Amino acid sequence: GTYLAADSRATEHFESGYYKDDNKKIRKINGSYIACCGDSFEELLFVRWFKDQTKEKPVLSIDFAAFVVRDGKLFAYNKMLIAEQYYPPEACGSGAPFAMGAMYAGKNAIEAVGIAIKLDENSGGKVRSVKIK
Repeated sequence: GTYLAADSRATEHFESGYYKDDNKKIRKINGSYIACCGDSFEELLFVRWFKDQTKEKPVLSIDFAAFVVRDGKLFAYNKMLIAEQYYPPEACGSGAPFAMGAMYAGKNAIEAVGIAIKLDENSGGKVRSVKIK
């Protein structure tokens, strides 16, 4: 199967470097699966906007990114909240290079996130996943 996977570490107050390791990161909203990377406050702003896109777009930093799986297709949102279709495998966040290397070496998304957690000091917590296909 095809999975959307993420670690559970979230950065709060990015400048202070405060982390928490119990973030869900993957949510189901309006029939779509969403996974964000970056500051947890910006994740919250994106989730609120995604629930009701008639609201004003929030101002997000250059480090923000979100993946949305809708109707079996993968879309990436940047800080401008413009969706662009991507094709798996894909990864975002500080652990992305490790996860991408693992997936290109034959690991699935769940295994790849586990490897990223071991190799990237900013990734951590548990691997969370949902089966999308």
